[in-house]
Amino acid sequence: MKKKPKPAGKLRAESDHHLEQVALAARARITQSVDSLLSEFACEFSAPRVAPRTEESNNSSLQESYERLKTAAQALTLWYSEEGFLASDGNPKPLRRTGKFSLTTLATTLAGDHLNAERLVQDLIDFGLVVKEGISYIPAKRSAVVGAPSALILAHATAAIVRLIETVAHNVSRGVPARYERHVADVRIHATDLPVFLRFVEQQGQYLIDAVDDWLSKREIKGSPRANEVTVGIGVFAWVDPSRRMTSRMPSRGGAIVPRK
Repeated sequence: MKKKPKPAGKLRAESDHHLEQVALAARARITQSVDSLLSEFACEFSAPRVAPRTEESNNSSLQESYERLKTAAQALTLWYSEEGFLASDGNPKPLRRTGKFSLTTLATTLAGDHLNAERLVQDLIDFGLVVKEGISYIPAKRSAVVGAPSALILAHATAAIVRLIETVAHNVSRGVPARYERHVADVRIHATDLPVFLRFVEQQGQYLIDAVDDWLSKREIKGSPRANEVTVGIGVFAWVDPSRRMTSRMPSRGGAIVPRK
């Protein structure tokens, strides 16, 4: 017996509530990381004591949203790398939503059960990670790039911010081995060159991400977690400061900032 679909208004309310839970957990997680970083610089620093603003359910919502986006990214990686999902020219095969060899087949390989597989397929479609080509779908990009505000992208942003802070804190505290963290900063260019810069960074950054992804996929541990393992990754981003008058008399040329060798 099929379940009666929920009214659109109720679905919207549930979505807003879930996003609110994720937002509260994201604020708490980022604040915790910032406090940890500041403690490396100020011996007497102690985080202000405030009443807890986040319940365990909020943290679960944050983690669940992150896992959903991570699983979607894994589906794209599988589509680009597994022989059964590749066409003769090496590109991902177009897949129908359902059928013997379809998006559902791809999702089931990762999700396991039918319910999670259906949610993964819906996530791939809803977040624009696949595009329609006739009666089939193809990946929009190799990476899971989600632009619209959602609980999933908030969870991703939170993880990216926290991991950058934790990397800096690790290097400042002389952790071993040092973690890679570099920036090319404060280089002034003409505003008309900004689109070219962003396209160049996207191309070069994607080359790096794909190369690291391929390297890690050959070494990824499958199965249950083990004691002697770590979780690793890499992130790439570009930043742009708005136009402003330079008050400093220092040379305007920026350069690579190397926090620690």
